[in-house]
Amino acid sequence: MHALRIVGLTLFAAGVFGVLHDPITARVCIEYFTIGHPPIGWHKAGSDPSWVQMVPEAVPPAHRVAFVANVFAHGASYFVGFVGGVALWCYALVTRWRRRTRGHA
Repeated sequence: MHALRIVGLTLFAAGVFGVLHDPITARVCIEYFTIGHPPIGWHKAGSDPSWVQMVPEAVPPAHRVAFVANVFAHGASYFVGFVGGVALWCYALVTRWRRRTRGHA
């Protein structure tokens, strides 16, 4: 039950982050959401990667810097979340290992 609460809290935190992050990046450059995202639906995004090649030409020249900034901001947030998750895994494993070895000593 404890693990289920952790997973639930993690999903909730990810949802809150998305709700707070997307309006900020949409305000910087709306083309990131209107042009830069693949078509809705998993089957379409996986089977037709040609939308990625059309993105640079589809973004108006005046908005390209903001568009690229949004791409990097999203990539950085995913990267930091991934690295933070791995760091928490490592911390939990080391803490549990230390408790286990001290208890048997």
